[in-house]
Amino acid sequence: GGISIPIATLGCYILLNLPFVSVHVALAGYADLWVASVFGCAVFALHEWGATRKWPYAILALILALMCTQLKIPGLIMGGIVLTVFVSSFIKIGRTSSITLFMGLALCIIYVTTVGVDFSIPNIGQIAISSDGITLPYIGHYELSYHPIHHAMINTTLLMINWNLLWYLFIFLALFRVANGTVFRIPSLSLRAILLALLFIFFVYYFTNRFKFAQDYTQVNRALIYSVPVMVFYLFNSLNQWQIFPINRDRYLSPASRPGDN
Repeated sequence: GGISIPIATLGCYILLNLPFVSVHVALAGYADLWVASVFGCAVFALHEWGATRKWPYAILALILALMCTQLKIPGLIMGGIVLTVFVSSFIKIGRTSSITLFMGLALCIIYVTTVGVDFSIPNIGQIAISSDGITLPYIGHYELSYHPIHHAMINTTLLMINWNLLWYLFIFLALFRVANGTVFRIPSLSLRAILLALLFIFFVYYFTNRFKFAQDYTQVNRALIYSVPVMVFYLFNSLNQWQIFPINRDRYLSPASRPGDN
């Protein structure tokens, strides 16, 4: 079952043909491609877990999440994203739960920005979050302030040749979902992972001193690469759902028994 071999091969080709990915493969000493690969495989396993509810896929995703944390400091966050998405797969998201989650998140943000949190976990370290800075175990302390780097981010994603048409295609997909009304559907596990990963990356470069590495284009692409394999996967999976590519759906559970596919 699944997508046909030629189409799967095309997806792999599109991923490996991205200029920044193909160049990064030849660079020794960088762990970013490893983080992207492991995070991508973890999300692929989460996708299968969401579709089939077979525990081997869940276990594989968690093992890969643990592997993420051992590769590089940002891998701690990427592994945490996998764990967060996995936990979210057990929550039956409806209108009431969505409103509850949104209100809870809003209250947490208000509390953190106005009061802040500061506590220590034995044998792990200090966790401190406020409007002035954030301190996390194994990651360090970062002062928080807003940096307008729109020009650099637009150049990186849309104008330079690093990513070909990937970001244009993703924008087109978002606009298409707005046009056909599917933008308000419950996001799939893979889309949740993409959104959380991009939220993390953009937060780092817009609100910490890492902004200078976006302005000089020395690091931001190495961070964006974390989400790229999953983005390519999501694009092709969306085409599958629109039946542009024929697939065998017999191995999937009924829509009522699994998370949303959009």
